[in-house]
Amino acid sequence: MSVYVAVELQRKVRKQFKHCCAYCRTTESLTATTFEFEHIVGKSLGG
Repeated sequence: MSVYVAVELQRKVRKQFKHCCAYCRTTESLTATTFEFEHIVGKSLGG
């Protein structure tokens, strides 16, 4: 399985979560790094 996440999908996810971490809700602009995408396909579903 490819680990590549399309740029358009990244934009949609960032917009949906308002550029915040889905776990702790910290805004990406307050961190020194760009948030990563993981579990696009749940591990329980083979991702």
